[in-house]
Amino acid sequence: MIKELKLALECLSEHKAEDIAVLDVSQKTPFATFYVLTTCINERALDSTANILADDFRKGGFTVDAVDGKPETGWIVVKANEVVVHLFTDKQRKTIDLDTLFLEAKKIKVPTKKSK
Repeated sequence: MIKELKLALECLSEHKAEDIAVLDVSQKTPFATFYVLTTCINERALDSTANILADDFRKGGFTVDAVDGKPETGWIVVKANEVVVHLFTDKQRKTIDLDTLFLEAKKIKVPTKKSK
């Protein structure tokens, strides 16, 4: 697992993001290796989690290529190198449905605290 992905998963888990899915999109898109899809409980949590994640990437020595979206849209994207993290509210995750759009992408098992 690449370091950016590991850092993202640790941050999201620590900040109570829900329903985390990791997709290997290396064969689907030229600008990323992994998409991380996750749900935040509300717009406030979405905003703070995106900011904390971007800060954690920077503190970890990674370049944050983009932080796009606004909490009121229910979708914020944070990109660091080959990892693109899509943070959604529950409603927007169901509406945009990247989980189905990238159904053919290889799913990567997300480690839980018990399996560390």
